[in-house]
Amino acid sequence: MARPLIASREEFFRMLAETSAELDDLVKREPTHPCWRGIQEQLRAMTFWSAQGDPTPEQQGRINIGLIVVRELEPAETPELADLNSRLHLLNYAWRYWPPGK
Repeated sequence: MARPLIASREEFFRMLAETSAELDDLVKREPTHPCWRGIQEQLRAMTFWSAQGDPTPEQQGRINIGLIVVRELEPAETPELADLNSRLHLLNYAWRYWPPGK
């Protein structure tokens, strides 16, 4: 079942932190996986940039984790990976359409 869109900044930051921690674990367990490290770096960039305030349009345009998921990780092989993919899509969407100044 698809998740609803991220409803608040608090939910965005919570999901970003949880998903980042999960990606850190995946990188440790599967360091040669072709996608994990790139997604991990983008999540870290999102964390850093959002801590500075609203992301700039350039920063928003540099994130493409949704595209990586579609190209490389779908269809998901397990329900756990399907959940991760869903969260990555939601984070990518929320980042792309970040509501300014709230």
